[in-house]
Amino acid sequence: MVLRVATFNLRFVLDRWAERRTHCVQCLCDVGADVVCIQEVGVAGPFGKICNLGQAERLETDLNVALSTHGSKEGALSCFAHAEPVQYLSTCFGMFPSWLSHLFFDMNPVWHLLCLCAAVFNEWYLESLIGRHVMTIFDHPAGVLVYAALGSILTFGKAVYVEKSWLSISSSTKNDVLCIGAWRTAQRVRIADPSSRKSAWIVNVHLSSGSNDDELRLRQMELILQWMVPVIHQADALVICGDMNANPHEAAYAFMVERGFTSCFKECHGTEPGCTFPGASSSFRAVSKDNGLAGVYDYVWIVGDISLAAGGDVKLFADTACKADTTLYPSDHFGVLADLELGSIADKAVAQTALVFATVGGAHGHKHQS
Repeated sequence: MVLRVATFNLRFVLDRWAERRTHCVQCLCDVGADVVCIQEVGVAGPFGKICNLGQAERLETDLNVALSTHGSKEGALSCFAHAEPVQYLSTCFGMFPSWLSHLFFDMNPVWHLLCLCAAVFNEWYLESLIGRHVMTIFDHPAGVLVYAALGSILTFGKAVYVEKSWLSISSSTKNDVLCIGAWRTAQRVRIADPSSRKSAWIVNVHLSSGSNDDELRLRQMELILQWMVPVIHQADALVICGDMNANPHEAAYAFMVERGFTSCFKECHGTEPGCTFPGASSSFRAVSKDNGLAGVYDYVWIVGDISLAAGGDVKLFADTACKADTTLYPSDHFGVLADLELGSIADKAVAQTALVFATVGGAHGHKHQS
C-alpha cells in the first residue's frame, strides 16, 4: 500500500492568508497525501478546535469537507498541532510537579481562551500591523518581545495531518514534541500501514532560519535523532519531513546523508530541485513577504524498511501562481510530496541496521539500502 507523504511551510497567517486559504486547501486536497507535515501554522488550541477558529484547526475542517466532496469520507484526517514557543513554557513548568503544569496548561480555561484570542488577533491584524517589518522584527534580538506582545508566540506552530486509517495502531493522542532550541521544536507521530501493519515514525521538523545558524541546525538535527533512539524499535522506518532551512551544501544536510537517510526528491530525480523557497525571485507579492535568498530548504527523508513506491510520484506542489492572480501563491515555500512503500526492503536485517545507525550513529557512514 502506497504511503503518500507531503511537507509544506504555510507561512503562518502572513502574506495575504485570507486570499491564500482557499488555494492552500485546494492544493493539499489535490495532493491527496496520507500524511501532511505543516510548518508555520497558527494554532488556537482546544477552544479553537471547538469553535473552528485558528489556522490549523480550520485547515483540518476545510480539508475534511473538501475530501468528503471529492468522494472521501468526511473526517478522514486527524490533526496533531502545537504552538512551538508554548512548548518551552511547558518545559519550564516541567521543573515543578506534573499536576501543576497540567493545571496551568491543560485544565486552565483562561489559558486556552488567551491562546484562542491570540490566534484570532494574529490572523486578523498581524500583517496589517507590522507589514513589511515582519522579517526585520523576526531577525532582531528583541523581536521575540514584540511577537510576545502581539501574542504571536502563543499561536505560531506546526501540525501533522494524518489519514485516520494510518492511525489504527495505538498512536499517541497527544503531541509528542521536543524542544530543540531557538524557539523551534520537532514533532513525531507513529503510523502503520492498514494492510501490512508495517509502521513508521513521522517526524515534522522546522529548524532555525538564521543565515549564520548552520552549526545550530546541525545540533538541532543531532538532538532530534537522539530523541528518536529510545523509541526507534517501535517502528520499521523513520520519515523526517519539513523545512530544514539548510541547503544541500550545508552541514545539516551532509549529516543526514552520513546517517544513511535518503532524500526522496534527489533519489528520484538525481538532484534536489532548483529551489523550494524562491524568495525575492518569486512573482509572489505581499507586504509581509520574506525577500530572502532562494534556496532548497524542504525535504522528505527516509531510512529503514521503506523506499520510494514503484511508479509513484516524487515532486513539488503549490509551486505555481493561483490562476486568477499571478502575484498570489499558496505559500512562499513550495511543498514536497513523495509516494513511499513500507516493508519494501528485501533484506530486513540491513533495513533494521540502517534504522538503528540513523539514530545512534557510528564510526562510519552507512548507505541506505533499497
